[in-house]
Amino acid sequence: MESLLNLSEEKLLELERQFDKEFYLFSEKLINESLSKEEELLQHQDFLKFVKVSYAPNPYLMKIVKQSKNFGAVCSEMTELLIAEKAGFRESEVMFFYEGFNDTALLYANLRGFRLCVNSFENLIKAETHLGQLPYSVSLSKMQDTEIKKSFSYCALKGVENIFINAEAPSLSET
Repeated sequence: MESLLNLSEEKLLELERQFDKEFYLFSEKLINESLSKEEELLQHQDFLKFVKVSYAPNPYLMKIVKQSKNFGAVCSEMTELLIAEKAGFRESEVMFFYEGFNDTALLYANLRGFRLCVNSFENLIKAETHLGQLPYSVSLSKMQDTEIKKSFSYCALKGVENIFINAEAPSLSET
């Protein structure tokens, strides 16, 4: 049998037409090399770098990511949550990005002990309303300083044990 990597572009196009599907080629070796470089940078850090499951919506690819230390999975829908679980990610290794809808996935993520991530105070309140309380672990992402402060204070008041702020957030010099 001919190796997939030895297929010509013409043969790949023929297969795409025959099966009406696009083919995506990846190299496990290159993925591992890339993850190893990232791991070297993170080896003395006490935090996870999260990989979006939507970038690699395949349990096999996510298992490669899972084998590396310091990596977690970020999901925004039920299918992605299931892929992350199938790849072996557990509890705080999975971050569910809640945007105010997809309440079934929110409930599932909460039952599994996955980290909640919100991008607005409004979505934080929506999540609390649907869950009945805030989970033990909440990440605040893509918010302005004032909204981060308001969300952080609210989480602390509600007894959230772990509050994370996206490192790429605007300056938090006054926090």
